[in-house]
Order: sequence, then structure tokens, then C-alpha cells
Amino acid sequence: MFMRTKAGSRVSYGLRCGILSALVTLAAGGAARAETKTWASAVSGNFSDGSKWSPAGAPGAADDVVINADGSYTVTLDVDTTVNSLSLGGASGTAVLEINSRSLGLGTGVSAIGTHGELHLYAATLNCGPLTNQGVIDSHYNSFINPSRALDFVNAAGGAI
Repeated sequence: MFMRTKAGSRVSYGLRCGILSALVTLAAGGAARAETKTWASAVSGNFSDGSKWSPAGAPGAADDVVINADGSYTVTLDVDTTVNSLSLGGASGTAVLEINSRSLGLGTGVSAIGTHGELHLYAATLNCGPLTNQGVIDSHYNSFINPSRALDFVNAAGGAI
């Protein structure tokens, strides 16, 4: 069975049903949704451990990542990943994000390392969009920081590299 479109071409009934089905699937949640993922407590652990995040599940490319629980702990990036943005550091203690022989991509969201945040890079790569550092970036062993544009990386007052 065919139907005529405005341009006069014919579209089969099966193709119309397939397109409709794909649109319904996307509308019902087939596409990834952006969330804010927050490290749930001041305990050390692996970035990929979904039980350490609220809401549960490891962050994905569209997510904004917040590691700001008060206290001193280390989150170890154990997978190569990209997130939309990163906020690192709480009101007290030291929140450390350690990247050892891995790559972290920060998307177009605004990222910040606060005064109680530290980013430790060991043979690691940080590809970043807008990033402001007021904490510590400790870079060792052929690590690379690649801002998407020269003005995307700001070492603000109090920040140390």
C-alpha cells in the first residue's frame, strides 16, 4: 500500500510505520538525557562505579559532573570518558580527581576546579571546553591539557598548576 506525498512521490505503508515507530521510541526515552551526576559522599572510589553517584549510574557525555562532597577523598578516573562539564571541590577538605593514563573530555558546559579541588594528571590527557581553576592542577609524566580554544582555560586567583 502506498500513499502520495505533496511532492507526488510514493511512500510505502511499512516505511511510514517504521518512521513513526522510531519517533515514538525517541520521544519515550530512546535518546540519552542530560543529568547532573553528583559524587554521593566523601569516600574514595572509581569514576565508573555507578553506585557512588547520585542519581545512580556512571556519568555520560551529556552529563554535568559534580564532585563536591565535603571531606578529603580521591575519585579515580578508571575509563576514558567525556562529560559535558565538571565541578570539582567542596566547601572543606580536598576533593581529588586523579587521572592516570586515561583521557577526560570536558564538553561545552562551564567547568570549574574550586579552592578545595585538585586535579592530578599522570600521563593523562584533558581535553576541555571552558575551565576555570581556583584549586590545584598537578600535572606529571607527559600529561596534556588541550583547551578547545585559547580563552577556554583560565587559571584564576588562588589557582595553581
